[in-house]
Amino acid sequence: MVHEQATERIKQQHQAHEHRHGEIEIHITREQYTNTKQLQQCQVSHFDMSYVACLQKMRSTEQTSSTRYIYDFYFIEPASKSALQWIVSPYRSAWVYATEQSMKYSMDAFHNVLNRMLYTPLQPSHIDIGVKDQIFSFTLLNSEPERGHNYEWNMHDIHAAYLSPFFHRVANLLLYAYHIDSQILHYGYILSPPPTDDIHVDQTDFNTVVAKYIRKDEAGNYFYVTNKELQTFVGGTDWNRISSLVNDVSPVQFMVYIPPKKYLPLHIKSAAVNDSLVRSQYDAFIVPRFGGCVVYNPSPALMEANAKKRRIKLQTTELSDTFNVIVSQLRSMFGLRNDYSSDDDDDGDVGQAKYLMHDSGINDWELDLLIREYIVHDLHTVEIALMNIYAMIEKVSQLPINQEVATLISDAVYAFDEALFACNRDQDFNACIQWTRHSNYLAKKAEYHPSMLPVLYFSPEFTYAVYSPYFLPGYIPIVAAVIKKLKAKFKAWKEKRNIQLDAVKKNQ
Repeated sequence: MVHEQATERIKQQHQAHEHRHGEIEIHITREQYTNTKQLQQCQVSHFDMSYVACLQKMRSTEQTSSTRYIYDFYFIEPASKSALQWIVSPYRSAWVYATEQSMKYSMDAFHNVLNRMLYTPLQPSHIDIGVKDQIFSFTLLNSEPERGHNYEWNMHDIHAAYLSPFFHRVANLLLYAYHIDSQILHYGYILSPPPTDDIHVDQTDFNTVVAKYIRKDEAGNYFYVTNKELQTFVGGTDWNRISSLVNDVSPVQFMVYIPPKKYLPLHIKSAAVNDSLVRSQYDAFIVPRFGGCVVYNPSPALMEANAKKRRIKLQTTELSDTFNVIVSQLRSMFGLRNDYSSDDDDDGDVGQAKYLMHDSGINDWELDLLIREYIVHDLHTVEIALMNIYAMIEKVSQLPINQEVATLISDAVYAFDEALFACNRDQDFNACIQWTRHSNYLAKKAEYHPSMLPVLYFSPEFTYAVYSPYFLPGYIPIVAAVIKKLKAKFKAWKEKRNIQLDAVKKNQ
């Protein structure tokens, strides 16, 4: 039996959310924990993830357009005691096992889950995902390779198994024409050498320095490095990172670091609240505007089985945990969270939820969050870029707007208008973000077009200010000579005039 009071409260929340997100319909139903027609169609016996996936698939085939997504929330009356915990699926759905008596306690949790799925603020993005031809570079770094400790990988298999599912989900929505490359390097460290002006400091001296920073935890029988020593990771490393630029787009770089054999296993520790060092859950860290790094410790069994080999090929399955961490770093760089349950309510079991993850590494409702967020971001960026162009035109009257720049501005404005039509009129947010991405790209290309920059940065005022110190000293003698000549002519003219006046006076 459906509670009228609970249903009315759900409808009120539905109307509030629908007012802010017109593209979303929240469809709330209550299913009995028994076989139904839909259960039979999905070939399942009870309500679980398989049933949710089947319903989502049937709904996607029924929808003629992807402009409006339906979010399903199920209140299930089980035969046993209810758990009062919401299960949030990777799709646009969630469910809770609640009896009639416990229904009122699950309503606050429902409100929290609804806000989490629709309004979770994104973290600051570490990469500019709006650009085209973005490069994602993956590096396997053998710190000190030797026989039985020199590894290589097959990036084609790794990409197909771990990376392709994630990038396929965001391709043509958040990324355009991205590229993936990889390399295997040798002899490098994640620690930076100390700053010194002594050119005679060689690799042997640096190995001595590394030994001071890498400590051993006797209790855990492992080596560790603190996150404080990793703060200069980008600026101080001497190994060759990918530095190629395509259209001035910096590559997003990920590195899998294999420590020296004498420092295995190597972990990362960070300072806790009481200044004590605590081992990190994952031996990895993110470098803003650069990428991420993951420490890979080969297992003793792998090293023992390949002790006499010159090169050891890492199997794709052996790198599953490593690339799961890399996918989580990619999520963070896109602005998504990796732990939605960390700040749930602590009132026992009430108000808590369990969030399931899609096999690709990004859920449907998270993709909706990203699309909505970056639509707003792109529209704001395009508006600022066009305003900057118009301000430059007003400030520099001789600013040349050639045909190419004019076409870029015109196409950017056209894509901007089409994005507004797709969002407001058609409510097709997939098409909307494609138009906003395109408009953002064109507006930035027009703003920083090479034909506009010389006049902007070499205006007449700037030119005079730069070249005056060079030419002004040469003009001073010329100006002084001209002034002296003018004074002499004026003096001669004045004397001649005085003679004429004296002659006139004598004649009178």
